Amino acid sequence: ATVAHTYHTVKTAGELREFITSLSAENEVCFDTETSGFDVFNDRLVGMSFAVKPFEAWYVPIDRSNQAEYMDIVRPLFENPAIAKVGQNIKFDIMVLANAGVRVRGFKYDTMILHYLLDPESRHGRNYLPRT
Repeated sequence: ATVAHTYHTVKTAGELREFITSLSAENEVCFDTETSGFDVFNDRLVGMSFAVKPFEAWYVPIDRSNQAEYMDIVRPLFENPAIAKVGQNIKFDIMVLANAGVRVRGFKYDTMILHYLLDPESRHGRNYLPRT
């Protein structure tokens, strides 16, 4: 069954600044990086997604022309140690952002590891977790 949801696309640097300002008021932020492949050292960052409440998410497309500017805009959020970061296989995302010049600070929750601790015999991929 499909659950009602709302997805937003952040299309400009101005929208991204406004969005990051709103996220900076949160205690924790769920995020994911989208890359051109699975090689953190050679593939490129093509987008990021964020969520702070159920059934609503934001996508930020990134290309070579806006990456430096967008990383400058998101850096304060990721480097704020007071905001916990949540992600699926978050180590990959941390490495992708590090390659883009952004350090992820603060408490980090990895949903893949947390699910493994709760149910080590199950699958732990993103396609499986929503069903458990």
